[in-house]
Amino acid sequence: MQIEKNADKLVKTLRVRITDQPGYLGRLCSAIGTAEANVGEIRLVSVGRTHILRDISIYVDDEAHLQRVLVMVGELEGIKLFEVIDPEAAHRSGVSRL
Repeated sequence: MQIEKNADKLVKTLRVRITDQPGYLGRLCSAIGTAEANVGEIRLVSVGRTHILRDISIYVDDEAHLQRVLVMVGELEGIKLFEVIDPEAAHRSGVSRL
């Protein structure tokens, strides 16, 4: 029997606006890792003249762990958190994001 990695974790998606310059995405991923969360899928939502909007899936232990990640992300210059999406809740309610 194969056990799926991160199967015991909560999955959350962070919608973030990132300054479109080298290093900003790396700083964001490093902050998530420093908070001991894993990064999953990184999806491009839109591109502006100076910023990029991305959805970044993260794996956390619980809501308290998520809050620690959000504090670290909130301290980053050039990165703005717009929304925390719960993919499971969206799926259960029948909401589909395109």
